Amino acid sequence: VGDRLTSKAIDLSGFNASTNVSLRFFVAQKGYGLGPELLDELTVEFRNDQREWVKVATFSGTDDMPLDSVPPFIFNGIPVDDPQFFHEAFQFRFNANISPFGEYENDLWHVDYVMLTKNITSSNQSFNDVAFTNLPTTILKNYTSMPWKHLDAEQDVEKEVWDVFGVGLYNHYPNIAIMGDSKISIKETTTNTAFNQDFKVFESGQNIPEKEPYNFIRTVPSVNFSGIKDVMVGISDAPLRNLEVKYQFDYSDNATTGFNNTVVLNTPFSNYFAHDDGTAERQVVIKSTTGTEQLVSKFHANVEDELRYVEIMFPFVNGDISSQLFNLVVYVDTLDDEPEFQRSLLKPLQPNVSYDTLQGFTTYPLDNFAGELLPLTIPANTDFYVGIQQVSIVNAGIPIGLDLQHPCDCNYFNFNNDSWNPLPESYQGAMMFRPVFGDTAPTSGTKEVAISQNLVTIYPNPSQGKVKLKLSNGDYLDYQITIANSLGQVMKQIRFQPELDLTAFANGVYFVVLTNTHTGENFSQRIILAKP
Repeated sequence: VGDRLTSKAIDLSGFNASTNVSLRFFVAQKGYGLGPELLDELTVEFRNDQREWVKVATFSGTDDMPLDSVPPFIFNGIPVDDPQFFHEAFQFRFNANISPFGEYENDLWHVDYVMLTKNITSSNQSFNDVAFTNLPTTILKNYTSMPWKHLDAEQDVEKEVWDVFGVGLYNHYPNIAIMGDSKISIKETTTNTAFNQDFKVFESGQNIPEKEPYNFIRTVPSVNFSGIKDVMVGISDAPLRNLEVKYQFDYSDNATTGFNNTVVLNTPFSNYFAHDDGTAERQVVIKSTTGTEQLVSKFHANVEDELRYVEIMFPFVNGDISSQLFNLVVYVDTLDDEPEFQRSLLKPLQPNVSYDTLQGFTTYPLDNFAGELLPLTIPANTDFYVGIQQVSIVNAGIPIGLDLQHPCDCNYFNFNNDSWNPLPESYQGAMMFRPVFGDTAPTSGTKEVAISQNLVTIYPNPSQGKVKLKLSNGDYLDYQITIANSLGQVMKQIRFQPELDLTAFANGVYFVVLTNTHTGENFSQRIILAKP
């Protein structure tokens, strides 16, 4: 069993077979992830009056499912009609049984609309409901979040804000649904500013066919879009703004499911840019790394601003990545030979070391080895790129979260200091890099940690080849030494020793990085090698 979902105890002691109790739900394989194999199965179990679990249904995996497919949800109904289940502590549960080896442990099942109900006369009776099948389209064309100050003028709003909205509906009724009133409304919640530019999701009398997805694009009437631009430009800049987009319609004779006639999407405007929604469905990882590969995402500044931090989402795949190293890189205007900023020899810290999450970001400041912040000015109306350069030479590099829900033409890679290329079509999503602007660091996520600069003395500097290290406190056995060149490439990794011999290296600038193998803390110092 890989995952298990169990209900609370439910009192069925007052029911019997004639009351027609049924467990109804939808099930789908895979979703945006990996599909279950033939050996995998989803099982449904009921708990009887002897506290035993009884298997009542099984759903099998498949042997051939394309990675880019998203299978539909299939309705299922299971009658509860055996006397052993009519007791005061009845439970049901779903078990995802997996093949316990390799990547197959990541196979996914999805269940939805789980409902235990009486008076269901047929196990084929689905839910009488018309429902939205997706959240509102993000109001931003290019991002899921951005700083409000980059919407400084009406032309910025036109460039960044959609004048169309994607809508998805599903009619679960066995006949065509004729829709009634509906509306899309927008509100800025931090100032409580209603835009008063409501328009219809669809025209009254719209026919929604039965038992199939119905997706369409709703164009914002020009008079409403003009009003939206005016309101947005009139709202002053602040550390946080939030646009609430709400879809509503009036159609349902089922009070139980009527709540899904309204869906709301909140788009935050904070101090960062994001192409992603905060959730990684997959990951981008470089196999058989040579220590030079780069992955970056593209962004655009509408106004001049100072880049101070970068947030990165490292998903929990590929085992322990904490010992790998990378360089943080920022390119301005174009992807050329040298980044405008590079911070060398960072570690991919995963956020569960600070708080309970599988979908958190780690924050890295734009600083130097002494910990001094080095903000990078991004000129107005300029593209810029943020990402990582793999440093460690390993079989599988550092994974970066990939949000499949928000594909963008913003992902690039460069292997072996060659040419830059877009990620292949099989990786159409948003790599989860977030450039952060302004004076305040993000409050969530993991911060890179550094050892006190008084921990070790490294001398002489400049050096003719022999370098001595003296710890002010602590045990030599707790530390590892990494020596890197000015490009951040690792030249040597050894256990701590009080003297380093660099005579085999060419003259130039090097970095000595001291890492506490227990806490993960780093100390870095630049040294100059000047052999006679």
